[in-house]
Amino acid sequence: MNIVLSSPGASLSCKGGQFHIKTAEVEQTLPLSDIRTITLGRGVRISSDAVLLAIAQQIDILFVDNTGEPQGRVWGVQYGSIAAIRKGQIDFLYSPHCIPWVKAIIQKKINNQVAILLLYKSELDLAGQTRIDSIINSMADHQQKIMAAEGEAISELAPSIRGWEGAASRRYFEGLNLLLPEALQ
Repeated sequence: MNIVLSSPGASLSCKGGQFHIKTAEVEQTLPLSDIRTITLGRGVRISSDAVLLAIAQQIDILFVDNTGEPQGRVWGVQYGSIAAIRKGQIDFLYSPHCIPWVKAIIQKKINNQVAILLLYKSELDLAGQTRIDSIINSMADHQQKIMAAEGEAISELAPSIRGWEGAASRRYFEGLNLLLPEALQ
């Protein structure tokens, strides 16, 4: 179970060796065995006893902002949790999910770069807009090469993917340079 407290004024404390949740609507105590993570939004209180209990039980505490984006976390200093994370990372590295994940991250990065160039393209003269279009087309070509790359392991694709990503980034910064005042180019 994952505990999510996002209502301002809600609180998380300890009662009888268990987590005690109190909101304006409800008050309840939860057994530790069912809890894997605790997510706390803005305006939520947590006692130091609850934090220490979570650490002792290796329950991750995550603090998020108003949009749900993580801002910080608390977890124990035991080597077991770090070793488990490292093992999970290695397992993921050799899993069939790694290559599509890496491609998706790079695709999002390039899409965001293209969006920025398109956002400011209209501020350029016709020649500059034409150059931006050429840069975007070049970035799309590199993106297609990344997405078409195939292999059994990320280690065999990594050099090519890094090269294409780097080439797309060079083109992006070339486009950004066009948007700067001439004295700063």
